[in-house]
Amino acid sequence: IAEGCLVILCGLPKAGKTTLAYHLASAVMRGIPFLGFPTQKCPILILAVEEHILDVRDRLQRLGIASEDVIVHSGFLKSKPQELEAIKKVINERHIKFVIVDTLARFFQVKEQNDASEMGANMEPILELARGTGAAVLVLFHLRKSSGEEGSDIRGSGDLFAIVDAAFNFYRRGKAKTERILTGYSRYSTPEDLIIVLEDGVYKSLGDRDKVESYEQK
Repeated sequence: IAEGCLVILCGLPKAGKTTLAYHLASAVMRGIPFLGFPTQKCPILILAVEEHILDVRDRLQRLGIASEDVIVHSGFLKSKPQELEAIKKVINERHIKFVIVDTLARFFQVKEQNDASEMGANMEPILELARGTGAAVLVLFHLRKSSGEEGSDIRGSGDLFAIVDAAFNFYRRGKAKTERILTGYSRYSTPEDLIIVLEDGVYKSLGDRDKVESYEQK
């Protein structure tokens, strides 16, 4: 997830996208590694436009996310021009380098998600938010119920997948309650699929999917 890039994290409802994103924010706030990858400590903006403020507060407290460098907005917010300008102003004034939008479906103004022109028109300003401010913008979205390949299982028009710089799909792993598969697609360098697990309130990487599954088969 690079500065100035627009990245999407997709999963089925209740799969744990928000939990993963907040764990990432906690790591970035401290500048510590996340899932085995280094992070750069920087100010963060979280736009929690979907969850109730009490749920947001509880998650922040449990993860110890409390810093002057973490700004949280909870409640209704749409990607209207005046709102995006206000967000840009906050990003620039507070030198924010990482933005989380939870969720994109509640933030953008798309009425018909399968309409390519409408999707493109709504995503371009959000892409410009990343490009214009130099902040990495991570938006959370949903997968289709039916599976697909190469990003085709992301809900809505394929233009959404085409516009973002990188996409991560987040799946439950079989019947394992706490294990997930993280699949990435990027216009830069595509990362290996990871198997991750939530243990003792911390997300950990079990490693490359092929290697983990090969080891389990043995």
